[in-house]
Amino acid sequence: MKAILGIIIISLLGSAALAYGLSTEFLFKFDSASNPTGSTSNSTHIFIATPSIIEIFDLSGNFVRSFDPPGTPYDVAVNSTHIFVSTGTGNIELFDLSGNYVTSLTTSLGTALGITVNSTHVFVAEDSDKVTILNLSGDIVDTVGAVELGDPSDVTVDSNGRIIVVDAANNVVQIFDSSGNFLTTFGSTGTGNGKFMAPTGVDVDSNDRIIVSDSTNNVVQIFDSSGNFLTTFGSTGTGNGEFGSPWGVTVDSNDRIIVTDFTNNNVQVFAYATESSTGGSSTHKTAPTSGLDWTTHRQIVTDGFRINDFIVTIDDNWWTDFPEKQIIVGKKNNDANIT
Repeated sequence: MKAILGIIIISLLGSAALAYGLSTEFLFKFDSASNPTGSTSNSTHIFIATPSIIEIFDLSGNFVRSFDPPGTPYDVAVNSTHIFVSTGTGNIELFDLSGNYVTSLTTSLGTALGITVNSTHVFVAEDSDKVTILNLSGDIVDTVGAVELGDPSDVTVDSNGRIIVVDAANNVVQIFDSSGNFLTTFGSTGTGNGKFMAPTGVDVDSNDRIIVSDSTNNVVQIFDSSGNFLTTFGSTGTGNGEFGSPWGVTVDSNDRIIVTDFTNNNVQVFAYATESSTGGSSTHKTAPTSGLDWTTHRQIVTDGFRINDFIVTIDDNWWTDFPEKQIIVGKKNNDANIT
């Protein structure tokens, strides 16, 4: 068995094993002001941008307060000290965490659309076919995608510093390295899995899975970090899990997916489900965790493992209705020999 030292959780394999399919579940929704677009969150609050105000909710969707930025807000980002608001006038407006105005970070951009911030920089998707990178003082330090992008509507940065941009005009997602060099693109125009019609929002979860809101197809699609399609959720309508036009998407610190609905004037919150959606049922709803760390859900087994004479590779990701078993790597369990 090729593994790093640690703890793995597996499901004991039985004759009814099913291949795992990543799925999501609707948690709750709450009303927003007219035509919400952008969204972000921190450890205590959800922030929603509308064309007139920025709304602040607690993590359960209860309204806390709102404030009125200069210009027309499009998106909102937050760090440990400030709220950053992109506006249609090209300004990035800066507020404290209570919504009190601080300053204009910059006024030199075109129409500023999607915005994200990390510990050192602010990334702004502009309608002038590029992503502009600012330092936290508002100075422009770089631009990305001036050749590749058509109409970037949102931008995010993953744990490796890659810059991920959703391109509404070309119906693709484009990925650049931390220095702004083009790496790859995925997606195409259409209505099926991995296809888009005017995608408007993008974010990444704790595993660097890429989540894209597709405003015309009324779905949210999830891809792995390389752009391979994993799953989709949503449909056209006004009910739970249905969208009129899913616009902004953000993933909070608990990996909940928060989606603004421009047409239905609400915000919906989803979570990853803990069981397979490919059929069958499970008394225990055992999560498919072969080769994954129980706490972080990150891969710790690099090749596979063996239960008696049955070889399980990490690509199998088996799931059964047997309860989970926590086994220290290199140890034995009463129910199976793990080698």
